[in-house]
Amino acid sequence: MLEKLLEICKHKSNLYIQTHDFPDPDAISAGFALHTLLKLNGIDAKLVYVGKIDRVSTERMVSLFNIPIFPFSGDYAADDQVICIDTQKNMGNVLQKGGNVFACIDHHPTKTKEEYEYMQVNLLGACATVMALEYMELGAEMPQDVATALLYGLKMDTLQFSRGVKDEDITVFSYLLKRADPEKLRFLETSNLIMNDLRAFGVAIENIKVISDIGLSYVPFDCPDGLVSALSDFMLSIDELSVAIVFSQRAQGIKLSVRSILPYVDAGTMTRLALEGIGSGGGHPSFAGGYIPLANMQGTQDQWFDELKTRFMKAYHEVMVN
Repeated sequence: MLEKLLEICKHKSNLYIQTHDFPDPDAISAGFALHTLLKLNGIDAKLVYVGKIDRVSTERMVSLFNIPIFPFSGDYAADDQVICIDTQKNMGNVLQKGGNVFACIDHHPTKTKEEYEYMQVNLLGACATVMALEYMELGAEMPQDVATALLYGLKMDTLQFSRGVKDEDITVFSYLLKRADPEKLRFLETSNLIMNDLRAFGVAIENIKVISDIGLSYVPFDCPDGLVSALSDFMLSIDELSVAIVFSQRAQGIKLSVRSILPYVDAGTMTRLALEGIGSGGGHPSFAGGYIPLANMQGTQDQWFDELKTRFMKAYHEVMVN
């Protein structure tokens, strides 16, 4: 499949590869793999993101592999050509204005009806898997740093192979493990927290509300996207909880991370339903995210927390019925 994209890209100029906003290791590793493959085929592209790289582990990854990824405003010129990776156009987690979004490579369910010259969406554990499969199918030589980055992205997005894992993820794990640098991988997987992260964990624990097997919590200050995700993963490790929902207050809105281990409660669908009319959200059956502009939330923090609890409980029951 990627041969078609390579052929299309040979006839493009002003080429960009854009990850979702506030990219995680999976998005960055997949973007790095695509950027490298294009370069090996004589095609120049810029790897960009909107927002910031906000976790120690992710910053460490970019530095360790010298990944040429740069912050960007999301405002494209009319003749700029854009490939979405680990996201899709108009998905709510990627800011784009102008330009021509002609391709996407992703592993998330498709929620919009966009047309592309090239579209590769496989519902796998990680976008890193999608890119590794493309290398394998092309028979392309994979540099060791790319293999190590993809393996790290795969492990992070599947929570060490404990969620959303498909047969292809296992196949790719074996392929990447033979090509990765074990020392660099070990370096990335250690010392991933900073002291300020512990404050967020403490506040989230204090604010947990449990309704049946659903845990809801909020952090009344800004947390990086990756940390909000880590908090919801942590909550789901509590034996009594099957669904975890964490809200983080930001200057311009509220960031959400949602987890489910119940086969009949789709986290992505539940989040989309809960935020309908006030924000955007969605994702996989086992994990999802969302965002609500502050202008759409009324009253005090306790009041909007109560409203979100009501919305998510309603969405939870709707998902179960359907």
